[in-house]
Amino acid sequence: MLEAGASGDGAGNMALDHALLRHAAATGEAVLRVYRWRRPTISFGRHQPARDVYDRERLAAAGLDVVRRPTGGRAVVHDRELTYSVVAPLCPDVDRAIRVRDLYGSINGLLVRALRRLGVPAALAAGAQRSSNRGPTAVGPTATPCFDIATEGEVVALGRKLVGSAQWREGHAVLQHGSILIDDDQHRLTAVTRAPTCPEPVATLRNLLGRAPEVSEITAALVRTLGESLPVGTRLSPLDPAREPLPELEILRAHYADERWTWGR
Repeated sequence: MLEAGASGDGAGNMALDHALLRHAAATGEAVLRVYRWRRPTISFGRHQPARDVYDRERLAAAGLDVVRRPTGGRAVVHDRELTYSVVAPLCPDVDRAIRVRDLYGSINGLLVRALRRLGVPAALAAGAQRSSNRGPTAVGPTATPCFDIATEGEVVALGRKLVGSAQWREGHAVLQHGSILIDDDQHRLTAVTRAPTCPEPVATLRNLLGRAPEVSEITAALVRTLGESLPVGTRLSPLDPAREPLPELEILRAHYADERWTWGR
């Protein structure tokens, strides 16, 4: 099990997550990565409509970069939040759908325990619901902001979504990454859409704790909680790019920087 931390622009962050996914498939090693974004960035889900929904001139005027994730889900503003990613190999002898579902539950359970360590009343959502608790709703690759809806098994606090997560499976490995909200700036999505929207209230660490915890504090809680869940004798060690190069990283970076990928839908 490896633990790696890094930060970068949108294309660089998505390329590194994807490269680590392929690293996990090739080596059987799992990686936890906790990172920030160099500039405020909106990420679109893999299948989410964007071309006819978001106004590129408004995005530029608002100082927001854009990138499309390899994973599904809906739009997220990455700025006043902390992003995590986990890549893990999949055993070919176990049904992949079951393994991925179990992994999703395990990672979100770990997030809940780490957040509770900080004093956050985190829990797993029992079913799909809007953040305003206006009742269950269907979800899919729509233009709806990610934090508007909490799906079953996602991390919530006091009935509102706190962590948005998404997965992508490739070969014999799976990537799950997501955002932990420190402050609420998801409303910035409404200012750059072509049609007016009404943002839903979300949970943030500042509102729940009465303060904005340091990134190092959140990271330490995640790493400590992960370490406690590993088999006895298992150690977390940093990923060393010099020792374990990621040969496809630059190719993947070019892919995620390509506007045909970002704005193709």
